[in-house]
Amino acid sequence: MDWRKHVKKYVWDENKTPYLIPVAKLSKPQAQKEIFIYALFVAVLFSLFTLILSVEAKLEGNFKSIGMAFYAFSVICAAVLLGLSRHVYPAYYCVTAPVAAFIYIAATGLNPNLGTMDHVLLMIFTGLWARYTLRVVAIADAYPEMADQPQAQ
Repeated sequence: MDWRKHVKKYVWDENKTPYLIPVAKLSKPQAQKEIFIYALFVAVLFSLFTLILSVEAKLEGNFKSIGMAFYAFSVICAAVLLGLSRHVYPAYYCVTAPVAAFIYIAATGLNPNLGTMDHVLLMIFTGLWARYTLRVVAIADAYPEMADQPQAQ
């Protein structure tokens, strides 16, 4: 019994989890899955931001929150467009999402009860997220020229 083959089959499938495959070797179905997961992540996260900021604007009358809620809603729209069209322009707009999150965390601190290590971890997360967003832009840019079927490994 080859346990590596069985573990790989259940843990890592290059067609369903293509995150470590170079962009040049991705096929359209692999790129579609990766873009869909990214768009879903951004849309859900910024839906929460929109809801929280809208409630804050209504309860406290904070006009900055209205502007930030509008921006968060625009990121949701860009993520949905990216997921549907796989075009590079919505991907470019989605690059601003981790940058905005980084600036928001740095400026407001999110919560006064968060410790220094929590802030550092959030900053590291947004940096990694920004780096991954550049991969999504590269995938969206290369998508029209990608092969229709995965390449043989």
